[in-house]
Amino acid sequence: ISNVSDESQASQPRVSSIESQQTGPAEATTFTDAVALIRQQQYDAAIPFLRKHVKDRPYYHVGWARLGYALREKAGRLLHDSPRDAEVLLEESISAFSRAANHNDTEYKATALYDSSKALLRLYQLTGNEERGKQAWD
Repeated sequence: ISNVSDESQASQPRVSSIESQQTGPAEATTFTDAVALIRQQQYDAAIPFLRKHVKDRPYYHVGWARLGYALREKAGRLLHDSPRDAEVLLEESISAFSRAANHNDTEYKATALYDSSKALLRLYQLTGNEERGKQAWD
């Protein structure tokens, strides 16, 4: 009987320490933690780690993409109550996606460009900046 339980435990997917703590904000200490926090929509807890992570690894395009996503989604929450803060976050998000778009793999590059266009569109909708609107459609 103990073999069966050992096998069932081995076949279960591994869960990060952050994912197993489904309550309250946490602080990311690894990239895996940051991704788990993003999945839980805890952007404030993930963003500081991701900013440091890409600063330490400026050519880690996936890190830039995750940072851009977290910033864009956090900005979306601030659009009505703090539009200026949302604008700053969207600009930073666009910059992060631009770095992510330098990836050699065309799928990663395409995803970064698509995500950037979504941030550009939100920025255009927020500010009315025609240039950002044009960039969103290019």
